[in-house]
Amino acid sequence: KRVALPSQRGRHLRQMLEELGPTFVKFGQLLSTRPDIVPTDMLEELVKLQDRVSALPYSVVAEVVERELGMTVERAFAAFETEPLASASIGQVHGAVLPGGKRVVVKVQRPEAPRTVRRDIDLLFQLAEIVEHRVDPGFSPTAVVQEFSRSMSRELDYALEARNAIRFARNLGDLENVLIPEIYDGYCTKRLLTMERLDGPTLNSSVVAGLPLQERTELAEAIAECWFKEVVVDGFVHADPHPANIVYLGPGRFGLLDFGMTGSLRSSDLEEGTRLFQSVMH
Repeated sequence: KRVALPSQRGRHLRQMLEELGPTFVKFGQLLSTRPDIVPTDMLEELVKLQDRVSALPYSVVAEVVERELGMTVERAFAAFETEPLASASIGQVHGAVLPGGKRVVVKVQRPEAPRTVRRDIDLLFQLAEIVEHRVDPGFSPTAVVQEFSRSMSRELDYALEARNAIRFARNLGDLENVLIPEIYDGYCTKRLLTMERLDGPTLNSSVVAGLPLQERTELAEAIAECWFKEVVVDGFVHADPHPANIVYLGPGRFGLLDFGMTGSLRSSDLEEGTRLFQSVMH
């Protein structure tokens, strides 16, 4: 019987998750952030996972908007782009303009998303229990799935994401180089999220990669300052800071996107983090 080499098993795992569907892709993305339990060769493949989901027809998007807001797209918005800016497993994003002329983005949740996520998580729990009964991986697979389940439940609640964004705007308001998009409460529900549109390339774009070294250094310092404040001062952390969620807004300035995943730190965690940073500085 052939045994997959380390370089092959990571690729096989990534391909399997992609074939199983969007929820499993997101689970793989979570695993890609856990070097404490996932071997390096698998991490290198899991970080390549991307949501490959066909876009919702505009007719379905219009139905969701009307059901959530109680009015048609034409009445709710001065303009609404029928082609999505992005499409992922839980929802997709459209550009729009509010009646007052403000340019926004509207995140619309897929009607089938809650049902699909619940079904796939049930399957993940079954697989995790099988693994725990047959081998000892050195960690609890069911605990990992439980963590993932909590994360997905939060991501399905766009009203929670809106509150998270407002909290980040309040916490980071004194940092001049960080912009949190404004939330428009009257256009937000559990399955619809409307926020200010930030124009600029994300960090995974060739535009940012081609910036002069000095500008990239300034940007890195600004991002580090932001996360330092989140971790050490606020105890409320953006838990999904991958490059596609950070928008470059000019020298030393950036904006944050996607506030569905957050982390909260207890006072004891903050004290330990402060001691850690002090030890590093010395």
